[in-house]
Amino acid sequence: MTRNAFRIEPGVMMKQAMKRLVLGAMTLSAAGCSDDILDLQPLSQYSDALVWNDLNLVQAYVNPLYNSIRGLNNAGSIHVSFLDYAGYADESYNRHNYGGTNALYSGAWNAGNFGSQIWNNRYDMIQRLNIFFERIGDVPGDDALRTRLMGEARFLRAYYYAELAKHYGDVPLITDPFELGDDYAAGIGRTPFDDVVQWVTSELDQAVTELPSQSEQPDSDLGRATTGAALAVKADLLLYAASPLHNSGGDLAKWTAASNAARAVIDLGEYSLFQGDYYDLTMGSFWNSEIIFGRIYAGLYNTPNSEVWLMTNGFGGWSAYTPQQQFVDAYRMANGLPITDPASGYDPDNPYVGREARFYGTILHDGAVSRGRELEFWYDDEGQGGRDTGHGIQPWNASLTGHAFRKFHDEERDLAAGRAGFRDRVWPTFRLSEMYLSYAEAQYELGNDGVARDYLNDVRTRPTAGLPPSTAAGPALMDDIREERRIELALESKRYFDLLRWQLAEEYLNDPARGVNITRHADGTRSYEYFELRDRVWNPAYYFWPIPESEMQRTDLPQNPGY
Repeated sequence: MTRNAFRIEPGVMMKQAMKRLVLGAMTLSAAGCSDDILDLQPLSQYSDALVWNDLNLVQAYVNPLYNSIRGLNNAGSIHVSFLDYAGYADESYNRHNYGGTNALYSGAWNAGNFGSQIWNNRYDMIQRLNIFFERIGDVPGDDALRTRLMGEARFLRAYYYAELAKHYGDVPLITDPFELGDDYAAGIGRTPFDDVVQWVTSELDQAVTELPSQSEQPDSDLGRATTGAALAVKADLLLYAASPLHNSGGDLAKWTAASNAARAVIDLGEYSLFQGDYYDLTMGSFWNSEIIFGRIYAGLYNTPNSEVWLMTNGFGGWSAYTPQQQFVDAYRMANGLPITDPASGYDPDNPYVGREARFYGTILHDGAVSRGRELEFWYDDEGQGGRDTGHGIQPWNASLTGHAFRKFHDEERDLAAGRAGFRDRVWPTFRLSEMYLSYAEAQYELGNDGVARDYLNDVRTRPTAGLPPSTAAGPALMDDIREERRIELALESKRYFDLLRWQLAEEYLNDPARGVNITRHADGTRSYEYFELRDRVWNPAYYFWPIPESEMQRTDLPQNPGY
């Protein structure tokens, strides 16, 4: 592919990136690596000639290109975080409008107020990676290191194109770097989604031959791409391509490709399903056997304020992201039955008793113990509230839904210590359980209920979840797979994309965000009143994000329908 074949105005951020690529992108000195390799402050600046004459400096060039992998980025930045996607879906209510959820809820998303975060940032990364591929062949040095860096860069470029395709559908496929004198306004058109998928999967197949396996990767390189990470991106994108949004005709070849890709990750034998407590899956250790790839946060620089965002005002938190009631209600009882089933044993007067294990690893509810005390989401009969309500400390930061999140919330962190109290962690991008569920879904679509059920049950019956095995068949089995993804992958930015690819957003995202008011009576009993917190209006145009208005003004690209 030549620059003439694929040409597009990259936007202001991309133009600026061309000028600052070398002087502003270095985040590592040539001295080597440490555990926080991907989130260091700039230490040195090097000339263009020096960088492309030393593989160690080329590695320093590649390192910051990991920083746009989706993770828990600072709210309000150009990135969109895991938790923002939870607000786009029906998991979280984003009180402070992080990620622009207010426009989504009201049906006011448009090309002027949304879309630029992902578009500009991903094309910025792609421009830098295209420069890498243009220059890497002439850099002297160790061939093994060169091959690994090529694999990492190939993985990153493929990942960013997969991100663009999932958000925008057809996108310009650019594989050569732009120069400052290029005629951006000429335009190149949008490459069809299926063609982008084909290119991405081909690149990832090549990356597999260049990258180390998980077992070959030293601990000091955790967070860098591996063969498993490349195969996981491939599996994720092929599942998206096989789903109704891009496969309305139900082409079984697409489901076969998705099935094979997920199975390829499983068959690596490099990973195993986590068997411990669900909360410990993400907070109990820095890295565990189930994580395939993730964003590492370590040290004092660029560590997110996740506990501040997730914790209640009673502990000095902001309650920025809190569970919507419909997400709380989605958790089954320990016997595997939904709370709406009369046989489930659900007691509306004691709604937090007897729920499945992952409920307690994800949701902080009234009466739950956190940071050494019981949470108080109640008001008494006189209207006075507990410490975690609008009558507590900083009432403007009280949870509006009557719950808080425990998952991804380090309950050992001292909020008073600020960022110094942040414990090193990984925010998982892909886990083995997701590959099991993707394989189960693809096998179901291929008519293999038995295989699908086996892989579903491998996830839901392990101690981490503790549910009885599903015996469902036909559409009921697909319902179980969908609900398992909803619970198992909560807050990991999967639910939003699942609703898009299944074309179920109209069903779930027209539903108002809900919460609960809890009254503690004088005799110690509690009553629960559920309410609609905010209307949500789903616009069918939102299955694809708008190309930013600023980009449209500089190019002749066609906009996505409905904007």
